[in-house]
Amino acid sequence: MIDTHTTEVIANHRSIRAFKAQTLAKEQLTTLYKMASQTSTSMFMQQFSILHVTDPAKRAAVRAVSGQRYVGANGERGLVYFYRGLVPQPADSPATWL
Repeated sequence: MIDTHTTEVIANHRSIRAFKAQTLAKEQLTTLYKMASQTSTSMFMQQFSILHVTDPAKRAAVRAVSGQRYVGANGERGLVYFYRGLVPQPADSPATWL
């Protein structure tokens, strides 16, 4: 196998959903948002949205709708990736339900 920085990063990728109870600095969040917007997509269609939710009640609502038990579990802030078209919006709520 050809060993390059790119293949090393891909081979060592992990999906961690047990988040630490710590706050990310604004600079760290900015870096994460920028990197997310530059990830590979199918036909240049960003297939996700990032929600940055700090209010505990709203985070609980996002957790309930997402069906993902790790969402909003730890940390002051929560990052949630929703794949468009897979998470229906509640029928009884306006577009700004959060």
